[in-house]
Amino acid sequence: MQEFVIEDISVIEKIKVVKNVVECNITIDEFYNSMVNQRWRVHYEQLVTRAIGRVVEGYVERHHIIPKCLGGSNKSDNLVKLTAEEHYVAHQLLIKCFPKNRKIAHAIMLMTSTSPDLKRSPNKSYKWLRELRSESMKGTEQSAETRAKISISHTGKKYGPRSEETCLKISIANKGRTQSDKVRSAVAISNKTRVLSEESMQKWRISRKDYVVSEQTKAKISAANKGKVMPPVSEETRAKLSIAAKNRVITDEQRANLSIALKNRVLSEEAQLNISKAVAEANRNRIVSDESRAKMSASRTGIVQSDETKAKRKATMLATMQRKREEKERLLKEGVE
Repeated sequence: MQEFVIEDISVIEKIKVVKNVVECNITIDEFYNSMVNQRWRVHYEQLVTRAIGRVVEGYVERHHIIPKCLGGSNKSDNLVKLTAEEHYVAHQLLIKCFPKNRKIAHAIMLMTSTSPDLKRSPNKSYKWLRELRSESMKGTEQSAETRAKISISHTGKKYGPRSEETCLKISIANKGRTQSDKVRSAVAISNKTRVLSEESMQKWRISRKDYVVSEQTKAKISAANKGKVMPPVSEETRAKLSIAAKNRVITDEQRANLSIALKNRVLSEEAQLNISKAVAEANRNRIVSDESRAKMSASRTGIVQSDETKAKRKATMLATMQRKREEKERLLKEGVE
């Protein structure tokens, strides 16, 4: 860098020196005039001009007078040497001058790191910096190239089991959070094209093996699903479900667990009525092929029902017939009236 003797000149004259020596993609005047908050301009100018030609003993850091993201270059006339504290202050002033610039916000957040390799004071993590960076990130979209790089960097990474404290923090952070329609649509499209390997499926099965849903969670799911009207299932989805069901193998252990779950299940009268109506509606237009009839007949061959099961089936049939009679009488009565 060109040497300047500036100890005996005023701050204004120092600023003029900076304006004359910096040659970047934009002029120094354009840079200063583009500042959104001009009230911090004089502080930044004084800080960088004071460093020109100065000899600093000890640890120093190079600083771009005009940031590279705003058109600055790596030429020596756009660089000054600052102490660690001065460098941090310079970036604080820049983010105040350009509060919506995402790259400047990212730079100042990196400088708040408490890494042991940094010689900067670790007590610089200010709330307003985090809020500014968060605001600058809103509405930004990552390019396909960036998403691909992130995907590659995460491939093969193994994360250890989360502690109860971490799980609790995640739970608290996600409470009340709602996803926009845009995010839901993106997730749906991503899941449609997602293909899990057999290894991943096996890991998922193992992780869910001993999973127990609490009564509180069941109540929340039930409350969330009340009144929901599911959209009609497309023919394509029906075909996929049929193929998946044909190749599905249920173990004896799964059968036993399912049997226990169904035995202890208590449905309200309202739920039973809704299920009965749904089944009746589904069976109304249902056409069972000869192949399906043969399979059903073969699957029932040799099955011996217990007296308890027979009694339950009989009671269910009688209750269904009674409901149908009552419904018919009600309709006839309404027709007469």
